[in-house]
Amino acid sequence: MEIYILCTAWICSILAMTGFSILITYVTKRECREPVLLARLLESLNKMELIKRNSLLMGWIIHFAIGLFFMFFYELLWNITEIEFIFLGSILFGTVIGIIGISGWLVIFRLYPTLPKIDYKLYYIQLFIAHIIFSLTAFIIYYFFEFSVN
Repeated sequence: MEIYILCTAWICSILAMTGFSILITYVTKRECREPVLLARLLESLNKMELIKRNSLLMGWIIHFAIGLFFMFFYELLWNITEIEFIFLGSILFGTVIGIIGISGWLVIFRLYPTLPKIDYKLYYIQLFIAHIIFSLTAFIIYYFFEFSVN
Protein backbone atom coordinates (compact mmCIF):
# COMPACT_ATOMS: atom_id res chain seq x y z
CA MET A 1 0.00 0.00 0.00
CA GLU A 2 1.38 3.35 -1.05
CA ILE A 3 0.26 5.71 1.73
CA TYR A 4 0.48 8.85 -0.39
CA ILE A 5 -1.83 7.31 -3.01
CA LEU A 6 -4.29 6.18 -0.35
CA CYS A 7 -4.28 9.63 1.30
CA THR A 8 -4.67 11.44 -2.02
CA ALA A 9 -7.55 9.16 -3.05
CA TRP A 10 -9.14 9.49 0.41
CA ILE A 11 -9.09 13.29 0.50
CA CYS A 12 -10.12 13.73 -3.14
CA SER A 13 -12.92 11.16 -2.76
CA ILE A 14 -14.33 12.81 0.36
CA LEU A 15 -14.16 16.24 -1.24
CA ALA A 16 -15.83 15.03 -4.45
CA MET A 17 -18.58 13.26 -2.51
CA THR A 18 -19.17 16.22 -0.21
CA GLY A 19 -19.02 18.64 -3.13
CA PHE A 20 -21.87 16.70 -4.71
CA SER A 21 -23.85 16.87 -1.44
CA ILE A 22 -23.22 20.63 -1.23
CA LEU A 23 -24.40 21.04 -4.83
CA ILE A 24 -27.61 19.10 -4.12
CA THR A 25 -28.20 21.21 -0.97
CA TYR A 26 -27.68 24.40 -2.96
CA VAL A 27 -29.90 23.35 -5.89
CA THR A 28 -32.77 21.88 -3.85
CA LYS A 29 -32.53 24.21 -0.81
CA ARG A 30 -32.74 21.04 1.35
CA GLU A 31 -29.99 19.94 3.71
CA CYS A 32 -27.92 17.05 2.33
CA ARG A 33 -24.44 17.85 3.65
CA GLU A 34 -23.20 14.94 5.74
CA PRO A 35 -20.84 16.98 7.98
CA VAL A 36 -23.66 19.42 8.81
CA LEU A 37 -26.02 16.58 9.73
CA LEU A 38 -23.28 14.96 11.84
CA ALA A 39 -22.77 18.32 13.58
CA ARG A 40 -26.48 18.53 14.36
CA LEU A 41 -26.36 15.00 15.73
CA LEU A 42 -23.46 15.93 18.01
CA GLU A 43 -25.29 19.05 19.18
CA SER A 44 -28.37 16.99 20.04
CA LEU A 45 -26.30 14.44 21.97
CA ASN A 46 -24.18 16.77 24.02
CA LYS A 47 -25.16 19.95 25.81
CA MET A 48 -21.56 21.00 26.55
CA GLU A 49 -20.83 24.44 25.10
CA LEU A 50 -17.40 23.32 23.85
CA ILE A 51 -18.99 20.53 21.80
CA LYS A 52 -21.67 22.84 20.43
CA ARG A 53 -19.12 25.46 19.35
CA ASN A 54 -17.00 22.86 17.56
CA SER A 55 -19.74 20.56 16.30
CA LEU A 56 -19.26 21.41 12.62
CA LEU A 57 -15.51 20.79 12.85
CA MET A 58 -16.20 17.50 14.63
CA GLY A 59 -18.79 16.64 11.96
CA TRP A 60 -16.11 17.09 9.28
CA ILE A 61 -13.62 15.03 11.29
CA ILE A 62 -16.12 12.18 11.67
CA HIS A 63 -16.99 12.38 7.97
CA PHE A 64 -13.32 12.18 6.97
CA ALA A 65 -12.70 9.34 9.46
CA ILE A 66 -15.55 7.27 8.00
CA GLY A 67 -14.20 8.00 4.52
CA LEU A 68 -10.76 6.80 5.60
CA PHE A 69 -12.32 3.57 6.88
CA PHE A 70 -14.00 3.03 3.49
CA MET A 71 -10.75 3.87 1.68
CA PHE A 72 -8.83 1.28 3.73
CA PHE A 73 -11.55 -1.23 2.94
CA TYR A 74 -11.30 -0.34 -0.75
CA GLU A 75 -7.52 -0.78 -0.66
CA LEU A 76 -7.87 -4.08 1.20
CA LEU A 77 -10.42 -5.32 -1.32
CA TRP A 78 -8.04 -4.63 -4.20
CA ASN A 79 -5.06 -6.21 -2.48
CA ILE A 80 -6.45 -9.43 -1.00
CA THR A 81 -9.12 -10.46 -3.47
CA GLU A 82 -9.28 -11.29 -7.10
CA ILE A 83 -11.58 -8.33 -7.74
CA GLU A 84 -10.11 -6.49 -10.66
CA PHE A 85 -9.27 -2.84 -10.46
CA ILE A 86 -11.85 -1.75 -13.05
CA PHE A 87 -14.41 0.99 -13.51
CA LEU A 88 -17.38 -1.38 -13.09
CA GLY A 89 -15.91 -2.80 -9.88
CA SER A 90 -15.63 0.73 -8.57
CA ILE A 91 -19.32 1.37 -9.25
CA LEU A 92 -20.14 -1.88 -7.45
CA PHE A 93 -18.05 -0.83 -4.44
CA GLY A 94 -19.76 2.60 -4.44
CA THR A 95 -23.13 0.86 -4.51
CA VAL A 96 -22.21 -1.32 -1.53
CA ILE A 97 -20.87 1.54 0.57
CA GLY A 98 -23.86 3.66 -0.48
CA ILE A 99 -26.17 1.02 0.95
CA ILE A 100 -24.03 0.87 4.10
CA GLY A 101 -24.15 4.67 4.39
CA ILE A 102 -27.92 4.79 3.96
CA SER A 103 -28.32 2.00 6.53
CA GLY A 104 -26.19 3.93 9.01
CA TRP A 105 -28.23 7.10 8.57
CA LEU A 106 -31.50 5.15 8.83
CA VAL A 107 -30.34 3.94 12.26
CA ILE A 108 -29.24 7.43 13.30
CA PHE A 109 -32.54 9.02 12.27
CA ARG A 110 -34.51 6.31 14.11
CA LEU A 111 -32.43 6.58 17.28
CA TYR A 112 -32.50 10.37 17.35
CA PRO A 113 -35.94 11.51 16.15
CA THR A 114 -35.30 15.00 17.56
CA LEU A 115 -32.87 15.77 14.75
CA PRO A 116 -34.14 18.38 12.29
CA LYS A 117 -36.47 16.94 9.70
CA ILE A 118 -35.03 16.59 6.24
CA ASP A 119 -36.28 15.34 2.91
CA TYR A 120 -35.30 11.71 3.57
CA LYS A 121 -35.97 10.44 0.07
CA LEU A 122 -33.81 13.17 -1.48
CA TYR A 123 -31.12 12.65 1.16
CA TYR A 124 -30.89 8.90 0.64
CA ILE A 125 -30.83 9.18 -3.16
CA GLN A 126 -28.09 11.80 -3.11
CA LEU A 127 -26.18 9.82 -0.44
CA PHE A 128 -26.25 6.74 -2.65
CA ILE A 129 -24.96 8.71 -5.65
CA ALA A 130 -22.38 10.49 -3.46
CA HIS A 131 -20.89 7.15 -2.43
CA ILE A 132 -20.58 6.10 -6.05
CA ILE A 133 -18.83 9.42 -6.70
CA PHE A 134 -16.53 8.66 -3.74
CA SER A 135 -15.67 5.27 -5.22
CA LEU A 136 -15.19 6.51 -8.77
CA THR A 137 -12.96 9.33 -7.57
CA ALA A 138 -10.81 6.81 -5.69
CA PHE A 139 -10.66 4.67 -8.83
CA ILE A 140 -9.56 7.63 -10.94
CA ILE A 141 -6.84 8.62 -8.45
CA TYR A 142 -5.51 5.07 -8.17
CA TYR A 143 -5.69 4.64 -11.95
CA PHE A 144 -3.80 7.91 -12.50
CA PHE A 145 -1.03 6.91 -10.09
CA GLU A 146 -0.80 3.39 -11.51
CA PHE A 147 -0.29 4.58 -15.07
CA SER A 148 1.77 7.68 -14.32
CA VAL A 149 4.32 5.60 -12.39
CA ASN A 150 4.62 2.78 -14.96
